[in-house]
Amino acid sequence: MFYGHNAMWRRSLLQLNGSWLEHYRGNIIVTEDLLKTLGVYANGFTSRYLNISTGEWVPSSLKALEGMWMRWTYGGFQVLFKYFRHIASAKGLSFTQRVDLLTLLVSYAASPLIYPAMFLWFTAFPPGQVAVMTFVINFFPPMLYAGFLWHHHGSVVRLPLIKRVWDLYSGMFLIESFISAVQIRAVVNFMVGKKQGWRITSKAGEEKPRALQVLLHNTLIVTIATLAIAALIVGGWRSELAPNVVISYLVVALIPMQLLLCVIVYGGQVQNRHETITDATIDGLVMRRLSSFAC
Repeated sequence: MFYGHNAMWRRSLLQLNGSWLEHYRGNIIVTEDLLKTLGVYANGFTSRYLNISTGEWVPSSLKALEGMWMRWTYGGFQVLFKYFRHIASAKGLSFTQRVDLLTLLVSYAASPLIYPAMFLWFTAFPPGQVAVMTFVINFFPPMLYAGFLWHHHGSVVRLPLIKRVWDLYSGMFLIESFISAVQIRAVVNFMVGKKQGWRITSKAGEEKPRALQVLLHNTLIVTIATLAIAALIVGGWRSELAPNVVISYLVVALIPMQLLLCVIVYGGQVQNRHETITDATIDGLVMRRLSSFAC
């Protein structure tokens, strides 16, 4: 058996799929787990979902999280563009599995399409409608999911109330905003043909970066977020602080504000190395990391 990411594989199926390394447009496909899964389905095999809770190590820093999502998004697009026909006609896929796999791959395009479109809404819709649309698409779904997590898992995590609220907010909004920005960057790199490297996601033992290192590494995100906030402030001022315009701009401004807050709060944090699994208890610290980084 081969124990892949949250899955167990028969070695014979891995060998049936051929090489671990494949290329698309001259670049190595960096999501080998998706390749193997697709190969299994294409050869008439299938899988079973096990509804069980599992523990896993998570990225130990914001930089590690960025690298992981750059690889996932870039590789997801590689697989989608190269094997779309295979997914549509694979023998081992039921209709729901086919839709599930395509949805997974296409979902990487959601952020690159939705976020730029929000700023175009101002040219097509009244300010009040822009605020409602932005809230419904970008904030309402995470709020529902956060409520679901609170209802089903909130009592299990042994943390003070305020910390549980903060963990849900940071996981559903701060980290998700950062991941969306990373996805946009990965999609742009894919479209222009820039190569994406592959390295194992760091899980522990990283050196704590200095404030200047954090700023330099996140220069692009900080610059774009700052310019977006500045543009919204100028737009609100030019509207003579009209209430409907200001409210719309405030809702949209929450996104770049969350990006900046994410870099400020998590940019300099690293997870300490644990010598034993006992030290890495699920309750408390690691569960907080899980809610923040495993998105």
